[in-house]
Amino acid sequence: MLDLDPKTHDDRRVLADDLHTYLDLTLDTHYPPERVRDIAEQIARYTDSGVFLVAALYADHLLTSTGGDTAPPPGSITEVFELHRATLARTDFWIDPVLTVLGHARGQGMPLDLLHAAALAHQPPDPGQPTPQLTDTKRALAKAAFYLRTAPDAEQRLLYRYFHQALTDHTAPLTDPAVLYSALLAIVPSAVDGGRDWEHAPPYLLHHIAEHAATAGNGAVDHLLEDPSFLVHADPDILVPHLPDATTERAVLHARIYRAAVARLPKGHATATRRFLLAWYAGRQRPSLARAIAAVPLNGQPPLAVPLWTTQHEARRVPAYVHSRTGHTQWVRAVSSILLPDGTPLAITASSDRSMIVWNLSTGAHRPVITGHRGEVNGVAGAVLPDGTPVAVTASYDRTAIVWDLETGIPRHTLTGHKDVVRAVSGARLADGTPVAVTASYDKTAIVWDLETGTPRHTLTGHCGEVNGVAGAVLPDGTPVAVTASYDKTAIVWDLETGTPRHTLTGHGEWLSAVAYTPLPDGTPLAVTTGHDKTVIVWDLATGRKMWSSQLHDTGLSIAAVPAGFLIGRGPDIQCFLWTDLEGLLARGWPEPSSGQRICSYSAE
Repeated sequence: MLDLDPKTHDDRRVLADDLHTYLDLTLDTHYPPERVRDIAEQIARYTDSGVFLVAALYADHLLTSTGGDTAPPPGSITEVFELHRATLARTDFWIDPVLTVLGHARGQGMPLDLLHAAALAHQPPDPGQPTPQLTDTKRALAKAAFYLRTAPDAEQRLLYRYFHQALTDHTAPLTDPAVLYSALLAIVPSAVDGGRDWEHAPPYLLHHIAEHAATAGNGAVDHLLEDPSFLVHADPDILVPHLPDATTERAVLHARIYRAAVARLPKGHATATRRFLLAWYAGRQRPSLARAIAAVPLNGQPPLAVPLWTTQHEARRVPAYVHSRTGHTQWVRAVSSILLPDGTPLAITASSDRSMIVWNLSTGAHRPVITGHRGEVNGVAGAVLPDGTPVAVTASYDRTAIVWDLETGIPRHTLTGHKDVVRAVSGARLADGTPVAVTASYDKTAIVWDLETGTPRHTLTGHCGEVNGVAGAVLPDGTPVAVTASYDKTAIVWDLETGTPRHTLTGHGEWLSAVAYTPLPDGTPLAVTTGHDKTVIVWDLATGRKMWSSQLHDTGLSIAAVPAGFLIGRGPDIQCFLWTDLEGLLARGWPEPSSGQRICSYSAE
């Protein structure tokens, strides 16, 4: 019996011995024994699933490489994936297009026929070459089955997606979202009037085409919102979060009508109910839209009677934003806030469109869009330098972070040192007042940077998996620390003065998705972590002790700290729950997640 989940040094040594035996047989006399042993020990440190598959893939790579052009043993799921993908692609050219577009699968996954169409759009066949068929796409998926998670949809069609978020993050940037969106949209059948017949569109598109449109940009969301048939048949839970993406006058009005109508929809409502309410609310502001919605075909039912005018009950108003502004053309990945020396509150948003925007929270206005990264920007943190200059630090898929002067919009420093995606960033201040930033990367490290000079002070190594979250904190004795969250199921508390770990926080059963710092009124420094195991844990950073934990009803997606509490975004319906009076909750005992105050929700409830 082999222990494939080693927990101790002895377990890992035994696993290395077993790997050595396997590799020695596989590589035969091609490599000296000491080299084979070294490879086995390196692979034994690999902590994700499939360690013997990693060994087999790497052995095949060594045996088929020529001229000494070999890669080092893989140490992360993305490195394993790339090694295996390259091996498969040598005998099947269709592997690359299929696995690339799979990174854009949403929800439970994308069905085979849509993946096939997307792959053809991503890489059309050369002139004179045969066009890959659906069976070719199915074969490519079967070869890569180790990296996939499948589930049947309501019609028992198999849906495909990557089993690990790191693979999605790794492959998604390789596809043009606009090309993918156009290919998916072309699958929707044509209606008699020349428009799109959304009633007979694939279920995946009714659920997720709005997400693809938002990623594609260039007015794609406007186009959908201006289609009455789409408004009737689309999934409100997915569409509502993208209503603020409307830019044209017509789309903005349709979004306002849609938001008002779906706010009154009961849970589990029928499409006919949605059509009725949409027509009712449209009758107040755009009679032409009311007529178009009333005429949308639905299961052979006769058209609705068209409302000539309607009233609106004032007792149930739809909640409004303080400010709702558009500026980014793709997903907003992160947001941070900063208070200028003159008291002006700013928000800084980072986006998949590779830009950063600085917003005035008092007026809702924004400064010119700031660009400079070559990849998606997925993290941002604000800080103020000792001379009073406000800066922001952005983290990007291009493996860099940039320190920006917020007064001029000009970069002060480009922080290079990571070898993979820079996934998150947090600000902190050392005991002598030096402002620093801590960047977290998929290369399994975090780096502490001096924001004044742009130089690294420490590289924090200790995680065995990708590091995808970081939060700065201060201990009661004034020691500045950072907490990093990782795919290795742990968080680590680091001393920022020395660059050494103080505590390793273990307790999650799956990879961590977010971490935040929130101090209690008595100064107790707490960290809150959540992960793919649907668990939220509160930690005392001074002692490394787990204060309490509780199960969520779904995966925690993100955490934000509030005074003496925290906010968690969770689940496929994008609900936000707020816990306050954390000190009292810990003293009295932890509540069920449902006892948190739901302050916002994009579900149809």
